[in-house]
Amino acid sequence: MTGADTVELIDHASRMDDRWLFIALLVIVIVGGVIIIRLLFTQLENQRAAHSALNERMAVALFKCGEIMEKLQAYLQAQNR
Repeated sequence: MTGADTVELIDHASRMDDRWLFIALLVIVIVGGVIIIRLLFTQLENQRAAHSALNERMAVALFKCGEIMEKLQAYLQAQNR
């Protein structure tokens, strides 16, 4: 069903009675809402995956920084003796 078919169907429903126009509008709003919610949940899952990957990279970088700090501390202690 194309956009033109949908408009034609809604136009036909509006000529019939206000009740049919309301039903057609309600169906369009519900379908649009479902599409938008599915899109938002897809984006949410993508963001969670990206955040998880970045979190893992940060943990590795912090571990490396800790190793460098231990080496620096050992070096400074050796220099002070």
